[in-house]
Amino acid sequence: VLLPKPDLEERFPRVVQHLCQMAVANTPIRSSEERLQAASVRPLIESLCAVLRAAQTQGCDNFSMLFPHVMASTFPVVCSPPKMGDQASCKTHVKAVECFEVLA
Repeated sequence: VLLPKPDLEERFPRVVQHLCQMAVANTPIRSSEERLQAASVRPLIESLCAVLRAAQTQGCDNFSMLFPHVMASTFPVVCSPPKMGDQASCKTHVKAVECFEVLA
């Protein structure tokens, strides 16, 4: 644990909101033929998942106010089928689904 619980509860919403904004900014607007480039959002989705897991482990209670931000940033990744031959695409998809699991 990098931060004690009071500091984590204070900074957690801002960190999640900023990660979500960066993920949305790096998710390309896709046409029907274009697929999501997993490499552009993978580090952000993995970081988001790690922060959500840390907050869950520490028992933070403010997940509900962050739900819209996490949904907006991970929904395009979850709804885009991963390229089965591309390991980065599959890992990004799994981490995005894991974000939903933490929020559930």
